[in-house]
Amino acid sequence: PARNVFDTQIAAGLLGHGISAYSELVQMCTGVTLSKGSTMSDWLKRPLDDDQLRYAEDDVTYLAQVVDDLTRQLSERGRLEWCEEECAKLSTDEYYNSLMRIPEELFPRVKKVKSLSAEERVSALRLVQWREAEAAAQNKPPYFLLKDQALTEVAKLRPHSPDDLLQQASRLIHPNFARFNGKVIVALLNRPVTEPELEEAEVNTTACARTFSMRCVFTPMFR
Repeated sequence: PARNVFDTQIAAGLLGHGISAYSELVQMCTGVTLSKGSTMSDWLKRPLDDDQLRYAEDDVTYLAQVVDDLTRQLSERGRLEWCEEECAKLSTDEYYNSLMRIPEELFPRVKKVKSLSAEERVSALRLVQWREAEAAAQNKPPYFLLKDQALTEVAKLRPHSPDDLLQQASRLIHPNFARFNGKVIVALLNRPVTEPELEEAEVNTTACARTFSMRCVFTPMFR
């Protein structure tokens, strides 16, 4: 786990500031207005353009000033110790373990999964398990590999070959996805469905998934 963490969102909350965006914190603490022009740009392309590089640089340029200002405000209001206590929790093994993405717990939140048949839910659960493992191996967000809509559609189609996968789901998946992952996906979906899998998919479809809605900006603790 990281050590000596200062969470600017926790600090802002303890000060009563209803702020969720980092740009708002920068505006409040420094008076600087950050550009939002590259927020929705393509961050996968290389090389990044000049606007994207400036946007990324702005994410760290003002951190020290923001932390200094928040620390000053917390100290003046006698709440700095509260913030340190809350931030210390972010450095515990328990906290990091709680952030582990468990496919079976993510499964109920997949869009339209509850509309699938029993066997289709098993296929969808297999795809979720594969997507999480592959995303972790590639260090990419899971939805970069396979979006929920595509996942449930592929689970319904259960293609028998990579060519079937590409033809039947061409509007939802990129040809490169079928080319590089088609054999694995087809093998997953065409394994015989077992009774334990049917039960697991049913239980996990109706279970309440654990959610983590905290959106934080982590910065080193400056003194």
